[in-house]
Amino acid sequence: MARTRRTIPLDEKIEKAQELVFQIKDKYDAAVEELNKLIKKKQELQRQEFARGIIVPTEEIHHKKPLSEGGTHDRSNLIALCKSCHSQIHAKRGDYWGGRG
Repeated sequence: MARTRRTIPLDEKIEKAQELVFQIKDKYDAAVEELNKLIKKKQELQRQEFARGIIVPTEEIHHKKPLSEGGTHDRSNLIALCKSCHSQIHAKRGDYWGGRG
């Protein structure tokens, strides 16, 4: 017995693909909106903490994974720290830190 295959017109395929794109876009837009809200909330908390002297300005950039261990200068591997926190991280690691040369 031969199996019949239903062919879908090209316009119907395009319409289904567009529906899928719109569904995905709606989810993406909602996720971006939520992310923006969270970032704004975090920034407001940081401003309040800074105003009360709870946090200090960042002064140095730290490599989360050291270059000597295969880390890169990629933004995802960098974090801004105050001098004290940066020193503490390297002291805990047992790294020599405090100058070049």
